[in-house]
Amino acid sequence: MKKGKGCLISIIVVFILIIIIGALGNSPKDEKAKDNIAETKSESSVSKDIEKKDEKEKEDIKEDKKEDEDIVKSGQYQVGKDIPAGEYKVFSDSNNAYIEVSSDSSGGFDSILFNDNFKTFTYAKLDENQYLKLSNCYAIPVEKAKKFEDAEIKDGMYKVGVDIPAGEYNITASGNGYYEINNTPHDMMNIISNDNFTDNRIVTVQDGQYIKISNAIAKINN
Repeated sequence: MKKGKGCLISIIVVFILIIIIGALGNSPKDEKAKDNIAETKSESSVSKDIEKKDEKEKEDIKEDKKEDEDIVKSGQYQVGKDIPAGEYKVFSDSNNAYIEVSSDSSGGFDSILFNDNFKTFTYAKLDENQYLKLSNCYAIPVEKAKKFEDAEIKDGMYKVGVDIPAGEYNITASGNGYYEINNTPHDMMNIISNDNFTDNRIVTVQDGQYIKISNAIAKINN
């Protein structure tokens, strides 16, 4: 009976020792594993951040390149070959910007469809096989061009419904003033009204029309 009791006690002691050794053996490994997982996640996050930064830089380069492709700089171009046909907003680089659209490349006066000197911005609608000449200015497709946001409506060509709202305007000259309302930019055959003046003129414009103002300031009549 004593021998049996002694064996039982020995078994219990061994069992307890196994539990203690197991607990002591697993704990440091478990903690190290957790540390490694955290470090792995941290390294992964850093890698992802670097990848995201690289991707953003690539996207920025692509965006800059795309924006450059949208800008038609000073020079002469054949529409449909060098640049797409369509409507463009043309911005000046100086006070003596010049735009010219011709039916051919002969350089003859008869081939000029329209030309204009301007200080701020204007519009142009271009058809295939026409020729565009820009000097001290650049053109951007109208759907990608910045809209007019200034408070003061002065020298420039404005697209009604895009740059300024439709409505009645009081135009006051700041010298030898001029205004022109047109259905198509720079089309003499589609002029709705125009006038030279030194005082003021009251006009009404509708969406889709263009109004050109020179040496004058326009304010909407509320």
